[in-house]
Order: sequence, then C-alpha cells, then structure tokens
Amino acid sequence: MAIGAVLASYNWARDTDRYRRVAQFVDAFFAKFGEFQKPARHTKWREANLLSNLRGWKRFPAAEEWIAKNGEKPAATAAATAPTIDPAIIKAQAAKAAPNDAAEQERLFKEFMDWSKTQRR
Repeated sequence: MAIGAVLASYNWARDTDRYRRVAQFVDAFFAKFGEFQKPARHTKWREANLLSNLRGWKRFPAAEEWIAKNGEKPAATAAATAPTIDPAIIKAQAAKAAPNDAAEQERLFKEFMDWSKTQRR
C-alpha cells in the first residue's frame, strides 16, 4: 500500500488550547469526511482512508477517540463511493506504455478495463 499524502499534527499536551483546537478540527473533519468523497470533489478524496495506519507514526489521540466512538463510518463511506475509473487517464497511460503503437495501446486499455471490472466486487 502506498501513502500519497498524510495530514499530520504536533502531539500537543491534552490540557492545552492547541490540543483542543486540533481535536475540534478532527471532530469537524472526520464528521464531514464523506462530503469530501462525493463526486463534486476531486476523485483522490475517494481513495482516502481515515482508518489506515502509517508505520512508525502514532495517530493523534483525539482522532483515535473519534474513531473508537464512531466506529467504521469513514471506511464505510469510502467503500460506498468506490473510486471511478476515468477512461481518458487509462488511455493516456496506455499511450505512455506503448508510444506510436495504436493497436497495443487499445489492447492495454481493454485489458485494464476488463481487469478493473474483476476488482470491484
């Protein structure tokens, strides 16, 4: 699994104003996370998973508490709105893989589209 981006925060002491502000952000962001995954937003939001872990990093305590309290809501939202495949992007990738060979590009495109159908179960 590749990690493309991480939202990080300093680990403020629990009894500080800054901790409370980050905790307030966590509550607002996590609660509205499903809105970011809707089609009006960039498709990369649909790939995001608030429940994934990054080796060697510790989740902010307020985020851990939110997840414990609210369960699998972020993951369920992500699963409900699986990322869509943009054929233009796939064709562009096929063109990079087989420059100046239209037949090979078409074969790669069709092969990928067939494969992607088997992955959506």
